[in-house]
Amino acid sequence: MIANGQFVAELVLASAQGLASITAQKLLERRPQVAARFGPDARTQWRDSVISRLEYLAAALSTGSPAILANQFDWSRIAHEARGGTEAAADFDEAIRLLREVLLQELPGPNGQLAASYLDRAMTPPKGSRGHSGLTTPHRKLAAEFLLAILDGDRRKACSLILAAAEPAADLPGLSVQEIYLDVLIPAQRELGRMWHLNEIGIAEEHFATATTQLVMSQLYQLLPFQPPNGKVVVAASVEGNAHDLGVRMLGDLLESAGWKTVYLGSSVPGADLASGVDCFHADLLALSAGLGTHLPTLAEAISQVRKINKTVKILVGGHAFSLGCADEDGVPLWKRLGADGFAANVDSGVRESARLVELAV
Repeated sequence: MIANGQFVAELVLASAQGLASITAQKLLERRPQVAARFGPDARTQWRDSVISRLEYLAAALSTGSPAILANQFDWSRIAHEARGGTEAAADFDEAIRLLREVLLQELPGPNGQLAASYLDRAMTPPKGSRGHSGLTTPHRKLAAEFLLAILDGDRRKACSLILAAAEPAADLPGLSVQEIYLDVLIPAQRELGRMWHLNEIGIAEEHFATATTQLVMSQLYQLLPFQPPNGKVVVAASVEGNAHDLGVRMLGDLLESAGWKTVYLGSSVPGADLASGVDCFHADLLALSAGLGTHLPTLAEAISQVRKINKTVKILVGGHAFSLGCADEDGVPLWKRLGADGFAANVDSGVRESARLVELAV
């Protein structure tokens, strides 16, 4: 099934432009009101939208994990409804039904049937939609104040709030950097992502929030307590195509605080450069983040490139792409199927799993 899925994934990607164009044309014919709502660019917009769905379909097929596609469809349906109401959500559902028809028509025999079967399973939303997470954290008041400062465009206030919380006051200790990372910055960033998804804020606000959080982290780095070196080296990065790197950067900071030598490479790092970094810095551990389901085939290829020059380095993966804890159709955890040695659901567990993988005492 996995080998067949890889072939169909490649076929889908190679045919994506044509498949999407046919689907978009059918949608406009089936629902004339779409053209009225979207104007003269309606066909182009929907073609591009369907191409995006096909990229997720290919990722699901190549990894043998239909949950990747189901989760993306759930998010997309929520986003369409938030931006255009129930009619927009109906447009999305109809586009997927038409895409299924097109796949069966245009892809030969079992290939189209396999692709269509993934769409069938994806059209049933996964349990526990992540579209309505809310701001829940032990330090929710500080997280909310930080969030409001960001939404006001006041990065000085946002930074001051965090740095003040880290300072001891009277007989009370300040919050540790780890507490601020885990209980303030991550929940605030997650809530901003939810707000953007539901069309409550725009992309400019989300980008400003990320830039402000990175600035705060640079200032907090100076406050980290550093344990004596433990002799272990971690190379940390986001895979190529993943511009989101806050989580893996936080993991690198906390590992450095725990005595590791951290070599942080940043976001969107090509597989060849990851392999070079592991080799150059004699890494004991490679920590990789994948943000979207479409990044997972890239992550698998990056792991393969690293293994070609270093078969002993331990590889830990995490990020939003793994948030459902997906397994393939044989029940094998997705991270293991992709060639990693371990998986971390969050930054806190990442610190512990890193130590376990290289056999350090926790």
